Amino acid sequence: MPHSKEVKFFNQIVFAAWKKSNHVATSLHRQAPGARMIGEFAVKQFAKEAEKIADRIRGRQTSSTQK
Repeated sequence: MPHSKEVKFFNQIVFAAWKKSNHVATSLHRQAPGARMIGEFAVKQFAKEAEKIADRIRGRQTSSTQK
């Protein structure tokens, strides 16, 4: 049977681990809206750049077929 000091130490470790995991979960939860906004912005920027490139390619194809 474990000694009371061992049980107390084990309980402290479990509590510390729970406290840390709770802190991490809370932190991630708070960061989620900002991360989502950054992700949406990045996708919009990528779409704009991709559209510009596609327009340039279409312009080149059109001009080369007209020659």
